[in-house]
Amino acid sequence: MSHRTWTLIDPVAPVAHQRASLAGELSRGIRSLGFLSNRKPNTAELQRTLANRISARYPKLRIAFFEKESSAAGAGEDIINSVMQEVELLVNGTGD
Repeated sequence: MSHRTWTLIDPVAPVAHQRASLAGELSRGIRSLGFLSNRKPNTAELQRTLANRISARYPKLRIAFFEKESSAAGAGEDIINSVMQEVELLVNGTGD
């Protein structure tokens, strides 16, 4: 199995000297973007709306959707492996 390095961006952390942004990552040539759903109400609608907006701006970007078994549990190894194989950047969010 190949190994990748992941950068975790804490959305509530204080602003760091170097900020990562979705627009910045996409402008650097990212070819694939994934959305991880936690299965809470409105998550799918929120993620699809965001994906449609991003697709309109970056039409060559491949977008994939992933879904956890439950909002109460972490993503299983099968989902993590799929994400690692299919996308370069992952958006994880809730629809609460």
